[in-house]
Parts: sequence; C-alpha cells; structure tokens
Amino acid sequence: MTVFILLTEAMALGLAKGDNTVAKYAPDSEKLTAIAEINENGSAWLTVQRWLIEYDTTELNAKALYIPVHRIMAASAPGELYCLGAHSSPQPWQIDVFCQEFVIHNGKTYRRWPFNRAYAAGTIRAGDPVAGSVPNDLLLTFVPNWPLTAYKMPTFGLSYEIMVPLALQSSQYHLMAGHQHVNGEECAVFDSGVDRIWIAYHKGICVMRRELRTTTGQLMQRFLTDKVEQIKPGLWLPTELRSQLFSASDSGASTAEIGVHIIRCEFNVTVQVFRGCSLAGPSYSRRGSPKNS
Repeated sequence: MTVFILLTEAMALGLAKGDNTVAKYAPDSEKLTAIAEINENGSAWLTVQRWLIEYDTTELNAKALYIPVHRIMAASAPGELYCLGAHSSPQPWQIDVFCQEFVIHNGKTYRRWPFNRAYAAGTIRAGDPVAGSVPNDLLLTFVPNWPLTAYKMPTFGLSYEIMVPLALQSSQYHLMAGHQHVNGEECAVFDSGVDRIWIAYHKGICVMRRELRTTTGQLMQRFLTDKVEQIKPGLWLPTELRSQLFSASDSGASTAEIGVHIIRCEFNVTVQVFRGCSLAGPSYSRRGSPKNS
C-alpha cells in the first residue's frame, strides 16, 4: 500500500529535535492567546464525536512510479476506528483485489485482506498507541478533530506531533512572531524546529501549509492547501491539497507531488463505509446493520 508521509525516513534522518536558533518566536503568553482564539473560532469541532472522511490521490509530478489510492477513515469516540486503503489504478478502487481494511472495535483490532479472505485479530488496551500504518495517513496531518481519546498516536520525537491539536498543546511548538498569508488566508505559524504549521486561525484549526524538516534544516515534505470549504456551519476543512516530497540526498530536489481531493465527509451520523460496514453510535457492524453498544 502506498504511504504518503515519509515519517520513517524522516525519523532515520533525525526528526527528533530541531534547531530553533533561526526562528523568531513570540512570547508564550501570545501563543496561549493565539491558541485560545483558534479554539474559539473552531469550537464547532468540539461537537463532533464521530466522522467519516473519504479521499482520492492523484499523481501531479513524480520521478518514480506512483499508484493513486482511495482511502476511507471513520472514527468514533472514544475508541472505534475503520480504515480502508485501495489502489485506484489501473482498475477502479472498488475492485482492487489488494485493498486492505483495519478496524478497532471493543478493544480488539482486525486487519482484513479481502483478496485472499485473510484477516488477523489482536487486542488494544486503553492508552495504547495505534499501531500499523494508520498514523502515517496523510489525513491525520491536517484533520482538526480526533475522536479516538481511548488510544494514543505513536511518538516520533519530542518535536513532532502527528495531530495538529496535540502540536498546539505541546511545549515544543512555539508561535512565530507576526502573521503570514497562505493562499489568501491569514495564518498563525507554529514551529518546533523540525515541524512548521501555518493555521488559518479565523477558521479554527485549518491547516494551510505544513513542512517537515530534518534537524539540519533540510526540507523533507511540504503540505499545501489549495481549497478550504465550510462543510457544515463552523466546520472548516481543507478539501484540496498537495503533498510534496523532497530528496534527502540530492540537494533537496523535489521527487514527487501528489494531489489529494476530499470527496466525502460525514459528521455525527450513521454512515456506510465499505462492503457493508457501518459506523453507528460507537460501534461498527460488518454486516451493514447498525449496532449500538
């Protein structure tokens, strides 16, 4: 399955702590004020207890073979998760024989490979990190809300948090002095030395740009938001993005640019996901009939 965010490569190159000597940071009091304003402007997200987001990727420019993918992620508080990943070329994603599914339900994990009818089951305890490829999903680098409070995201180092809400809470991230504009949006900029995030604060936690760098300052990956939509009153979300990858050994040359297009969002409702799975209340029913705990 194609991985969009090269976290493991970045970790190997030292994405653990950064050099903050170049950045000009605002006082911590201004950071707290900025976060309070962001949370107030994005307060509608606090009412979201479950969501489903579905997206496609396309190759915009790549020096190596890239196969477009289709992904679905559905999350429900406090600890239910459904993920699907399928290749969308050369065949439609619905008939990709190598698609994969991952579920967390009632403290159990399930991985399913429909092409050979294989599956693996495991357990996950409250407070455990979500394992596997889920933390590498590009979606998690910009989604403003994460209902899975029962489980943690793995730690990649003190200076990098996958989820933006967690990054804002971290003492490793500092507010940079002044505002910057990205694609017409006025942004507050937060920086950890290796991770820099531009947030359109008038629209809550609305990520307009994000850059991951090595400890030596070399750019590894950049996310750019091309379109933001208000999906429901007060719920702003990037719906068209680009992920740009850069070489670690070729003077930072661009190696790929991937387009991301959000095609479906559902909030606080029972939603059908894939092959009969539904997200209803906190529970999933793999046979398509809603089931509540």
